[in-house]
Amino acid sequence: MKPPRWRRVVVKLGTQVVVENSIRFATERVSQIVNEFLGGCEERILVTSGAVGLGRAALGLEPRQVLSLPQKQACAAVGQSRLINEYDRLLSSEKIRAAQILVTSEDLADPQKFHNFSETLNELLRAGAFPIINENDSVSTAELEQTKGQKSEISFGDNDRLSALIATKVQADLLVILSDIDGFYKTNPKVDPQAEKLKRIDDIRQLEHIEAGDSSAGGRGGVRTKIQAVQLAARNGVHAVVASGFQVGVLKQILSSREWNENTPCTWVVADSRSKV
Repeated sequence: MKPPRWRRVVVKLGTQVVVENSIRFATERVSQIVNEFLGGCEERILVTSGAVGLGRAALGLEPRQVLSLPQKQACAAVGQSRLINEYDRLLSSEKIRAAQILVTSEDLADPQKFHNFSETLNELLRAGAFPIINENDSVSTAELEQTKGQKSEISFGDNDRLSALIATKVQADLLVILSDIDGFYKTNPKVDPQAEKLKRIDDIRQLEHIEAGDSSAGGRGGVRTKIQAVQLAARNGVHAVVASGFQVGVLKQILSSREWNENTPCTWVVADSRSKV
């Protein structure tokens, strides 16, 4: 068997990928993605959304109901245990233990807290566990409230930006964002059926001219947060890929090649080779 082409990879799964029909864990889809991830690199870190979505269903709240901040926190508290249990069940068949890590922006900004996080993460990787990271939404109101406006370099209001921060701080080689968005386009594909997809971006300044359009169908992320995430990653020497988590086999395609492949249905943002955290 050939050795994996990638050393350390961070994959982020969006709410729409993880939660099916806004009510249940998408077992078949997530299982396939996880299996592709297990064989594609030496060290793997998963950043997952879905806690609020699963908690919303468990608490009997309607999928489109506007939630107050306390309701969002309650959903996160209920949904997070269900989320990690589902991952643990999927990984148990491979005799791999799921390891839950909940973080806030302060955990990444404070040097001592980040040192503790980093030491824990590295030990989990050495032990062969599967680190699964999510925002600690049940206590971190800043992340749940912060959906618009400018963010500081260390803050995050969604898991797109969180995944980029994790990737840069742990010196990952690659960040893969899988959601209901299959890449970046020159114009909004929802408005322009002939919109041209950007398959490879060598200069992150190209991202400044992308029409962000609407957010994704669920969760707090969207095109704009993904642009911010890949900018952060590439600026710090991490290759970044945006692809659809609904495209069967897409993660396997991405991880099977060390470089961009024009046949892979995604947008590949090339890392700035001049800067590596």
